Amino acid sequence: MAFHGSNGVRAWINFKGNGTHSIRDSFNMASYNDNGNGDYRFNFSTSFPSSSFCAVASVTYLIAQVRRHRIVSPYQWSTSYIRVVSGYNDTTSQDHEVVCVMCADSN
Repeated sequence: MAFHGSNGVRAWINFKGNGTHSIRDSFNMASYNDNGNGDYRFNFSTSFPSSSFCAVASVTYLIAQVRRHRIVSPYQWSTSYIRVVSGYNDTTSQDHEVVCVMCADSN
């Protein structure tokens, strides 16, 4: 199995999701859309061969210099993007300091 590209990780991103949003580092991520508090869409540079890929995500929020982990979930995806929603709980969306997403497939 490859670690990246075909039959492996096809895209990943480390994103600053609070304050002034920015991409810290990425692979195969062209741009992002801020769809509101804790709602981000990441657009792939090169599309996936199918929308049947695996996506994992994590977020971190800094409160009083202590890192707090929050809820994040892949929400929508297609061959050209992944959309994630993050928040304090399952009903309150919230921007986060660190948003990481990784997408892999077997094609």
